Amino acid sequence: MTNLNRRNFIKGVSAASAVAAAAAGPRIAMGADIYGDNILIFVFLRGGNDGLSFLAPMDGHPDRGHYEALRTHNTAIPSGMLLPTAGGWGLHPAAGPLADLWTNQSLAIVQSVGLTPFPNRSHFEAERYVELGTPGNRFTETGWLTRHLQTATNLPESLPLPAVVTESTIRLSLLREPSAVALRYPNSFQLETSNYETEQELALQDIYGQDSYELDVAGTQALNAMQIVKAIDWNGYVPDNSAVYPDTGFGYEMQVLAQLIKEETGLRVG
Repeated sequence: MTNLNRRNFIKGVSAASAVAAAAAGPRIAMGADIYGDNILIFVFLRGGNDGLSFLAPMDGHPDRGHYEALRTHNTAIPSGMLLPTAGGWGLHPAAGPLADLWTNQSLAIVQSVGLTPFPNRSHFEAERYVELGTPGNRFTETGWLTRHLQTATNLPESLPLPAVVTESTIRLSLLREPSAVALRYPNSFQLETSNYETEQELALQDIYGQDSYELDVAGTQALNAMQIVKAIDWNGYVPDNSAVYPDTGFGYEMQVLAQLIKEETGLRVG
């Protein structure tokens, strides 16, 4: 391992005062918008998506006949069912909420994106290239979100909880970002122990506080995050503006990120 630079070290082990404040109450920030509002939520759809039916040519588009010829056995979406976007293209009827975002100019669609210079038809290789941000180079040492956090000029140097992954493991997009925390189930984000938890926390803080290598930063950040997460009332959250989160895994993950943002934990990347 190599030593981290000062920016990453401070970002990872920042603010004992913030952790202490978290123990007293969920709001750890000292004032509104103390960390700014530059927050990026990265949604990675790991399942397969039929792109040719998600956004299909409508009647009058020069590719409509080609689309229908390839979509046999009634798999072509009738043009009248598609939700118009632009240029003769239409969204699948199941994508109604996205059509609303398109209408109010909150959605952009980039077509024909792929790994043309490096075709291998591997779904897993495609995922790897997307998360590393370096198509053709599968051995990049950092993820693209890691490089964003390291180089962005509009982020404070000290952030209590800068990066959270609402999955069970840190993904490649945050490869070698020691401040990143995997937070799948906030209510069980704690040490797996029934006794001596405080003593264990103090011992781990002492161990990880010895140096500034990646492992030390990651360990200290996990302990800090545990204090922050435990101070939040996850069961009593009431969304603003009468928002209702779907009773799905994805809906729950979005609610967790919303709570972290509103509790002013310093979250910059989810």
